[in-house]
Amino acid sequence: MRKTLSRLLRVLCGLLSCLMVVPLCACGGRTADEPASDGGTTPDAPSEPATVPDTTPVGQPTDVPAGPETEPVTEPEFEPAELTWQPTPDGPGDFVMDVRADKKEFRILQVTDLQTIYLQGAAKGTLRRQQLQNAFFTDNIFDRDIRVYNYVRRAVAEAQPDMIILTGDNVYGETDDSGKLWDELIDLMNEIGLPWGFVFGNHDNESMKGVRWQIAEALERSPLCIFAQGAVHGNSNYSILLRQGGEYRFQLYMIDTNGCEEIPSNPGEGLDPDNPDHDLIAAMGIWKDQREWYRDSAKAVNAAAGRTVPSLVFMHIALRAMNDELESRGIDMKYPMEMTGEGEFGVLTSKVGSIDNKNEFFDVMCDVGAIGAFFGHQHKNSASVISHGIRLTFGLKSSTDAAYTQDSLGTTLITLDMDAQTMDVRHLYQEYTKNK
Repeated sequence: MRKTLSRLLRVLCGLLSCLMVVPLCACGGRTADEPASDGGTTPDAPSEPATVPDTTPVGQPTDVPAGPETEPVTEPEFEPAELTWQPTPDGPGDFVMDVRADKKEFRILQVTDLQTIYLQGAAKGTLRRQQLQNAFFTDNIFDRDIRVYNYVRRAVAEAQPDMIILTGDNVYGETDDSGKLWDELIDLMNEIGLPWGFVFGNHDNESMKGVRWQIAEALERSPLCIFAQGAVHGNSNYSILLRQGGEYRFQLYMIDTNGCEEIPSNPGEGLDPDNPDHDLIAAMGIWKDQREWYRDSAKAVNAAAGRTVPSLVFMHIALRAMNDELESRGIDMKYPMEMTGEGEFGVLTSKVGSIDNKNEFFDVMCDVGAIGAFFGHQHKNSASVISHGIRLTFGLKSSTDAAYTQDSLGTTLITLDMDAQTMDVRHLYQEYTKNK
């Protein structure tokens, strides 16, 4: 009863209704007894794994001192939208969001690689705990408000988005066996009070709480969370359609790039073989059934609209198409490399560690009328380039947990023109918070 009352109070907190989110179909995940495959068939092998591994120095852990006091954050001037959910199983897609007729722009804030770390949650006496301590906490800041959450609060206050999408590595799962970090993230999103969706990264599902718990907790504790597990490889594959005046304007697709894995050489790191949802974890890549689901879903929306409805894709690991585009221009790939071409921005600090190395998923994007793909994973890359009319963008890393660059912290704002059905993308840089 207490959870139900709390949930109702949060839903009624909006003053004016500007959006209505409606699930179009129940897109359930695999059951506990069902193997991680496509309907009992053997899927195509995934693309090659990312070429840039996580590397961290080894050292001895130290006592954890108190961090500096949290800086005040200006509260946003807007109120969260009141949401109404209704099942409409006959429509295409998984969810539809109705946008007010007088709303000219729809703003999406991409938050990526928060990768919150709970040092006490890393197994004691393991190499991994030593690595995390000495690689990422040399600034002596241990307060997660300062290291993580305040960067998001500032960005929301600046951008005033309509929706937030998290593109993976939302928590450092191997340090979150208690679920503490996942619960903190949900609390943050409830505090912000905006509709939000997410994809998993290659670290999220390493938590011993399990994938099913993570999904259930997000949906139960946050009525503003828009999420479906999906019925293909991975645990975060679903679509959200933006509709205005009864017409579909944009398609948003969440794609799981998978990749949680066991690392026997480093005890305490990666996916534990005893993880309760080990059967739901797929190898890194975008699998054949995911490609087919995206193609079929997008074409169904286009058919229902009688025209091509532009789609945006949100994922964790980047596509090979970005490297191909740059190499095709004969660019001298020396790093760091600032993007200076027409309509480009950001920096590549290293070669794109990619999936989809045969461009099979990118070909589907071209086929269905996609206009953008947004990802994270490589924390120090922030490049945005255009290939075959599709903008490919590394979102800014949104915290200082795990590897980061001080001058490349923040979020990425995607502004959709509802009339012209065009897109504007820019990084919102946040000033690095120093230890006091």
